[in-house]
Amino acid sequence: MTSDEYQWHIKLVQDRYNHLRLTFQQAEQVYKFELEKNNYSDKHYFSVWEEWDFDLFTFRQILNEDQLSKYETFLKENINRYEQSLIESDAERSNEISYHEQLINFY
Repeated sequence: MTSDEYQWHIKLVQDRYNHLRLTFQQAEQVYKFELEKNNYSDKHYFSVWEEWDFDLFTFRQILNEDQLSKYETFLKENINRYEQSLIESDAERSNEISYHEQLINFY
């Protein structure tokens, strides 16, 4: 990768996290973290919850207090949206769940 390509990738990270106003050095750390996190493994994987915990652990090491506060707020909003989508998904399948429970009891 050329220097220009590398700087372009770092700029993309800064744009993606523009609400945090990452410095170039912080964006470099996030870029390296994302490269590592996105490596495929057929043996190990994170659940959504584990991935968010891992992200938060890493960002605590990279961000300053103000940035971390913004990131935690952003993360809480994402978690709330995800939890709400799970609740809605469960509600949509309540008839199916009830049917299978009755079928299990019958057997």
